[in-house]
Amino acid sequence: MKLQVKAPDGQMYSGTGASPIVVVVNNGPAGIYMIYVIGVSGLGADGETPFVSVAALEPCTSADLNQNGAIRRGLASQDLAGNIQVSGVSNLNLTISGNLLAVLIITGNGTFNGSSWNGTVILAKFGTSLQVMAVSASAFGIKIPAEQIMSQVGTAVGQDPSNISVGFILDRLFTCNSVIIIDGRAAL
Repeated sequence: MKLQVKAPDGQMYSGTGASPIVVVVNNGPAGIYMIYVIGVSGLGADGETPFVSVAALEPCTSADLNQNGAIRRGLASQDLAGNIQVSGVSNLNLTISGNLLAVLIITGNGTFNGSSWNGTVILAKFGTSLQVMAVSASAFGIKIPAEQIMSQVGTAVGQDPSNISVGFILDRLFTCNSVIIIDGRAAL
C-alpha cells in the first residue's frame, strides 16, 4: 500500500510498504487534510483489505483556532463560565468532567437573582450542532423538573437547547483534562 497525506498548506507526506504504514506530520498546520490510500499489490479477494485510521496529538488547553477551514474551541471551566452572560446569574462555578468522548458532563452552581442553585447538564453532538440535556437541578433545596430546566436553558441561550448552533459545522466533541474541545469546520 501507499499512503499519502496532503496538508492544508499543500505539502505531501507519504509512506509505502506493508501495513501498518505510519505517516507522521509533525507540527502540521491546522486545517483540512486529504488522505489517499493507494493499492500497490496484494489487494483483492485473496489479498489484504486496506483501512485507514487517523489520530492527532492535540493539546488539552483553552484555545480558539480558526485556520484553513478548521475550527477548534478549547474551553476550561472558567472560560465557559465567562462566556455565559445571563441576566441575574452570578457567582457561577462550573466543573467539566475529566476525559470523555462524544458526551460532556458539566455540573454547576451559583446564584440567580440572589437565590442559590445547582445542577448538571449533558452536552452531546447532535448532527452538526450541539444538544443540551438537563440531568438534575435544584434551587432552595427543591428538585426542579428537567423540562423546566430546559426551558430556562433555551431562554438563556436564545436557541432550542436540543439543537444549538456553535457557529460552524461541529465534527467532534470531547473533554480531556477537564477542558471541553469542540472541533469543526467552516461551512462550505
